[in-house]
Amino acid sequence: MNFTLLAPDWRDVARQLEGVIRIGAVNCEDDWQLCRMQGINSYPALVIYPLREKYYGDRTTKPLINFAMKHVTAQYKELWSGNFKSEVEQDESGLPWLITVCGDGGDCLEPRTCLKLAAMLEDLVQVGLVDCHSNPKLCEKLGRDYGTYFYPAGNVKRGEGLEISSLDAQDIARMVLSQLPDVTVLDKTTFEDIQEKLKTGQDQAWLIHFVEGDGGHDLELRKLPAMLNDFHIGRVDCSRMRSKCNELHVHKFPSFMVFKETGGTEVYYGQCVILRSTSRHVV
Repeated sequence: MNFTLLAPDWRDVARQLEGVIRIGAVNCEDDWQLCRMQGINSYPALVIYPLREKYYGDRTTKPLINFAMKHVTAQYKELWSGNFKSEVEQDESGLPWLITVCGDGGDCLEPRTCLKLAAMLEDLVQVGLVDCHSNPKLCEKLGRDYGTYFYPAGNVKRGEGLEISSLDAQDIARMVLSQLPDVTVLDKTTFEDIQEKLKTGQDQAWLIHFVEGDGGHDLELRKLPAMLNDFHIGRVDCSRMRSKCNELHVHKFPSFMVFKETGGTEVYYGQCVILRSTSRHVV
């Protein structure tokens, strides 16, 4: 597929939708059989999956993003006095909240940015928007006239919340992830105890992230516990557990290994990329 004319806009789309949907490219000169199986007979062709819907509009950044965003299934909450109690105060999800407050005197997030963040932080953080012009009492209750704030679970209260000054979805997502708990760091005793319990079927499977010192603490990995409900997630620092890592033949960092409920292990050799299986993606 020749992306010569599309490439600048395509890169801009990928940058603006990073973490929202997956974006990829297929070179039909190299993989003509795959393109033929997908019904691609003109180039460049743009298709959104899993719907396999082809895009026939203008090939510039804005209409491409509009097309992609129409297929984002995540949702943010428009909060007002009538639903604040049921949506927030009685929220049983156990998730933190990211709430943007729109009013006079300062900036807030646009609805599209809220939608991007809802997709990027799905199952991790609830995203809400409050319009002070139509809900002055709710803004007074929160003690906010404008701005964006991160609230820990169960703590959406007046004057609380960490203020976030950025208006960029990717920057905000990183700030929010930095506030979420890191995966469990395992010492030698705990790790060996896990191994023994797995051999006898007494524990749930573990996905272990092996690092060398402080070099592997990617914020994206904080998404894993919410995405992998059937696994415990842990981290081992091989600079402190060298003999154990050598015993497991872990010499490349970062590395991932699944410790199965049956006692077996499986090594992951791919790239460290966190992808939601439910995400839309465009090719």
